[in-house]
Amino acid sequence: MIRLNLSREPSWLDLGHDVRVRVAPLTTSLMAAARSDPAVATLPEGASNETIAVTMAKALARLVVLEWEGVGDTEGNPVHVTPEGIDALLDILPIAAFAVAAYGVLTVIDPRQETRLVALALINASIISRLVLAVSAFLFAPDASHLRLWETSDETANYVHHWVKRLALISIYGFFTLQAALLLGLKGAVYQLLLHLLGAVVVALLLVLIAQNRQKIGDAIAGSREGEQPRPLAPLRRGFARIWHVVASLYLVVIFGVWAMQVEHGAVFVLKATLVSLAVIALSVLLFRASDRVFGTGLRLSDELRNSLPGLEARLNRYFPILQWLLKGVIAVVAVLLIADAWGIDALSWFAEGSGKVLIGATLNILLILGIAIVLWELSSGAIERFLASNDPDTGASRSPRVRTLLAVGRNALLVILTVVSTLMVLSELGINIAPLLAGAGVVGLAIGFGAQRLVQDVITGVFILFQDLMAVGDVVKLGDKGGVVEALSIRTV
Repeated sequence: MIRLNLSREPSWLDLGHDVRVRVAPLTTSLMAAARSDPAVATLPEGASNETIAVTMAKALARLVVLEWEGVGDTEGNPVHVTPEGIDALLDILPIAAFAVAAYGVLTVIDPRQETRLVALALINASIISRLVLAVSAFLFAPDASHLRLWETSDETANYVHHWVKRLALISIYGFFTLQAALLLGLKGAVYQLLLHLLGAVVVALLLVLIAQNRQKIGDAIAGSREGEQPRPLAPLRRGFARIWHVVASLYLVVIFGVWAMQVEHGAVFVLKATLVSLAVIALSVLLFRASDRVFGTGLRLSDELRNSLPGLEARLNRYFPILQWLLKGVIAVVAVLLIADAWGIDALSWFAEGSGKVLIGATLNILLILGIAIVLWELSSGAIERFLASNDPDTGASRSPRVRTLLAVGRNALLVILTVVSTLMVLSELGINIAPLLAGAGVVGLAIGFGAQRLVQDVITGVFILFQDLMAVGDVVKLGDKGGVVEALSIRTV
């Protein structure tokens, strides 16, 4: 009996392996919508029937699949239904079905041990290569530009996917074929020779890939184009852009040489160190871009805070570039240490004890000293500026010249004191004995006091005149043989 589901309600479909999907019923409108999908509409002329069928199936599945169960990430967390996830599921399901069918057939027919091992080698080669191609298709989506994880052209996506396919098929099938031949009685010396030949072919293909993309990757490393603002470390990046292909080629040759000479754990160590280095560099670049995005816009205070504390936003933004460079410096130092540790250079232990620990302590102390000095200066300077910008609450008039002069002198004196004290403390943290400097400063101050007695006397007299408010702007005074109305008043002149 044929059972037809004529309802328009979605139903659950069991795919096996504890995977279920809830699908909407197929209708003419859904089929028409699938044909209008961008991936289907942009198929090139002359595309194979297989490509058209797979693209159409994925477009239809993106419309039909509503939810699923039993689909998770590498940590077992459930994954929500997304167009990318549906494409990945459709790419993986045939691989899983092939694996189940192949292993099931081996179990049923129960061949000889040698035949089983050879069949397992070829089955594993097929499964691994298909998984690699599925991951590449998921990442680059060569047939569906709107589903790519990052923006790139169709030409680039197809180019990368084809190169991944070429390298995966040659290396995976070549390796497992040699394993099968070894199980069938191939001599060990011949096996090693063919294995090294396979490695040489893969390295040659990678060298061709480097040569083909020499200019494009060089331009990406150099970064800045004509008319653009130079980026950080622009000269270093331009220099590396000119030689990157040589470095990459030598690196591949060295890895192949270490592997071919069968240095114990040599190739594994180099590959592991390379992957760690690339991961650290990629993370550092992401952190650099995040810092540019955070510090590039600057700090914006609320309107209420900006009105109550005028000038605070400008003073804070003044230190943002310094904080950005400090953060980038810390990221760069940590990245270098991690890369050095990956390559067997125990740089972290140098910072954990001995002179490295002393250097870190001195650096942190210097930053703390400078930070406290800057905070004290900004608080006092901001308070003085806000006081001078306000009006006298009693008279409603602006602050008097006497007050302006005294506060200006006090602010300059505070700046000198903070600069001198912080400089001496920084020198002390650097290991410089500041006792002779203090003694020398005392002698120099005493000499200046004796040599410029008139200047010192004028300053002290002016300070007392201002403090005691003996005269003000608008007063009529007589100083020696001079007399008249006071128009301006400072610490040394009237």
